[in-house]
Amino acid sequence: MSFGAGHEDVYLLKTDSSGDILWTRTYGGSSSDGGYSVQQTSDGGYIIAGYTYSFGAGSGDVYLLKTDSEGYTLWTRTYGGSELDCGHSVQQTSDGGYVVTGHTDSFGAGRDDVYLLRVAGEGAVVVSIDIIPDDPPVTVPQGGSFGFTGTLTNNTDQPQVADVWTIAVGPQKKIYGPFKEFYDVELAPNDTIVAHFYQHVAYVAPLGFYDYIAYCGHYDWNAIDSSSFHGEVIPAIFSGGEDLGWLLSGSFDKGVDFSSVPSEFALRGNSPNPFNARTVISYQLPVTSHVKLEVYNLLGEKVATLVDGEQEAGYKSVNWDASEVSSGLYFYKLTAGDFTDTRRMMLVK
Repeated sequence: MSFGAGHEDVYLLKTDSSGDILWTRTYGGSSSDGGYSVQQTSDGGYIIAGYTYSFGAGSGDVYLLKTDSEGYTLWTRTYGGSELDCGHSVQQTSDGGYVVTGHTDSFGAGRDDVYLLRVAGEGAVVVSIDIIPDDPPVTVPQGGSFGFTGTLTNNTDQPQVADVWTIAVGPQKKIYGPFKEFYDVELAPNDTIVAHFYQHVAYVAPLGFYDYIAYCGHYDWNAIDSSSFHGEVIPAIFSGGEDLGWLLSGSFDKGVDFSSVPSEFALRGNSPNPFNARTVISYQLPVTSHVKLEVYNLLGEKVATLVDGEQEAGYKSVNWDASEVSSGLYFYKLTAGDFTDTRRMMLVK
């Protein structure tokens, strides 16, 4: 209960040969979650089995997590029914899959029965979701944004429909969101939808560590799969400009997500500003346009082209890494169709 996102969380520690801690990780949601078994996998990562009350179909479900060698989540899966189910032991099999044993109240002949699951190498469920940050570990200033790629997969040979939603669990385990819900996303047999997203962080977001979590299933009563990563919100250097709040841009819909299309072109103030040495430039497109976003110095010389190509309508953000240029005043110019606007920013090293 000392760390993590919920009342209880899975706690994984890696030590050296002397027992000194190399790193620790926590996994879970807003309710109680726990781990009973961990094994190192053939790729150097870890597989963890336990229970979850935060996710899944019932009052408690088998919780299976796969991490990389540093303990960062690659995927999570839940298994069970409407009653209490739990995984007590997990082992990787010779074909790269997993076998999990535990107990179940949902299935079987009595109140408690042995529960044995054979899981494919990717822990396949009907529809699965994975989110991977652009630049882990995520560190974002108040009022800034971070990008991530989401993958929604139909693991069956039948058409499927799923809802998708995201939240963040911050300091003192406070839940923010859902930031956007995507209802009835259609997936053809064995279909995969890959989309890129930008999550803006409110200027008033409390400082500290967060778990960013995406769910798929039936909003908001049945999450059949989830994926998460960790991040930290740090102080904003400059709090000017428009606060976009916890705006999430991007969509799993194969067409345009009209609910997130702005009504006009706009170039927004970068954040942070002044900055060292990275900043986020945000803009919006009401229609699909050929977009150029360029950076100039005081002499009018172009020092960077951040965007040059066709983009769909929506809210956009681009990160500029200015570590290779000197301190000073710079201008960024957006050209989209007939729209042009220029703003200034200060690099301080």
